[in-house]
Amino acid sequence: MKKLLTIFILFIGLILQSNTMNTNAKMKATYIYNFAVNTNWPIEKKSGDFVIGVYGNDPDLISSLAMIDGRKIGSQIAKIHSLNSLSEVSKVHMLYITHDKQKEVNAMSQQIKGKSVL
Repeated sequence: MKKLLTIFILFIGLILQSNTMNTNAKMKATYIYNFAVNTNWPIEKKSGDFVIGVYGNDPDLISSLAMIDGRKIGSQIAKIHSLNSLSEVSKVHMLYITHDKQKEVNAMSQQIKGKSVL
């Protein structure tokens, strides 16, 4: 009986931890979307798709951002891209840098210098 109770408690703990991670990712995705919608973008960024790039590894955030993919941001359709290299960061409207890529921020800032990327 004690084993069963211990397994049940561990299982509930894992579920609660998973829900917390998903909640954080959903909050980030909602914040990114609202920020995109409420920003006045320059004319050169108001055509084509509205690209939100995630540079690094954050599967929960990518999954949460899927709810934005295909939605309207102004007159544009939102597209979520998972970025794998620094050369891709200048092609987005908004860039989210995951914790595992924080060391590359200086190099990224050089890539987007003078471009309208948030």
